[in-house]
Amino acid sequence: MKPLEKEPLTSTRREARVERLALASWPALQPRIFDWKGKPTAAVRALGDPERDIASFPRIQMLRWLQTNGRWADVGSGANGDGVIALVEYLAGGCERSKAVDLLEQTLAGLDADAA
Repeated sequence: MKPLEKEPLTSTRREARVERLALASWPALQPRIFDWKGKPTAAVRALGDPERDIASFPRIQMLRWLQTNGRWADVGSGANGDGVIALVEYLAGGCERSKAVDLLEQTLAGLDADAA
């Protein structure tokens, strides 16, 4: 019998796993995405245009999570999205989805290391 080979995650499965872990870790993850004023952290801003002025990045004013489907909405600005990955994309001022997923994976791995 052949040993089971671990097949690589497709981007959809990878995104779903990261999304699930990010939502489960939200209280610890949130300060690593945006600060208490709603401004994106340096790591998130680096995903977007590095030459962009800090004040021109989007800001979260009043974040609400819709528990039934994992969507988010910023009540203050009217912005909304499908999950934590979309939130990072929004705060970065627009970036490739794969970059947002990579950042979240690295951040979640750091949270696991901190907990150990």
